[in-house]
Amino acid sequence: MAGPRQVGKSTLVIQVLAKINFPHTFASADRVESSDAEWIGALWEEARSKKRFTRAAEYILVIDEIHKIDKWSEYVKAEWDKDTRLENNIKVLILGSSRILLKSGLDESLAGRFCFREMEK
Repeated sequence: MAGPRQVGKSTLVIQVLAKINFPHTFASADRVESSDAEWIGALWEEARSKKRFTRAAEYILVIDEIHKIDKWSEYVKAEWDKDTRLENNIKVLILGSSRILLKSGLDESLAGRFCFREMEK
């Protein structure tokens, strides 16, 4: 989900997660070093562990402010493809500022792996 800054993307997702009875992880890259792209893999592995522990058929992983991580799309693609091969049902929601998101980090094509929705102000 992408959109202009300060339109309520994070707030909306947090409110929805609070209302649904579904195992999930919500994490923000706000305080992560931009060069620490491996943070994405560690976060994803944590979600996999929680999914196994809860024995959930599906799990939601939300990563907020993803655009703050350099080359984030390469890491997202690798983790998504790993789950696809393993038939691990993790739903991923990525949040970021549309202007920044499209200009930085989106080096890897995520074609066929996501549905892009942009929020309007």
